[in-house]
Amino acid sequence: MILRHLRSTLNALNIAPIRFHDLRHSHASFLLYNDVSIEYVSKRLGHKNTRVTLDVYAHLLKEKEQSQRELALNFLNVKSPSEKIDDF
Repeated sequence: MILRHLRSTLNALNIAPIRFHDLRHSHASFLLYNDVSIEYVSKRLGHKNTRVTLDVYAHLLKEKEQSQRELALNFLNVKSPSEKIDDF
């Protein structure tokens, strides 16, 4: 019934078919990208432990780490590690 409703809704909105599991993955990715803790997301997904969640979503966390690094450097008004630092 849920899958039928999902297919019907996607069809009505002219969205390419996706699996229900893809919605779960998108939901978890959205939460992690928006700084929801890995512990909460892991519990929400029903994973045995956070290691499972980390294994699946590590690529997102790497992207987030880069943006957090840049934010911290901007906040501290320090040049990016890729730039030559002559002031020190």
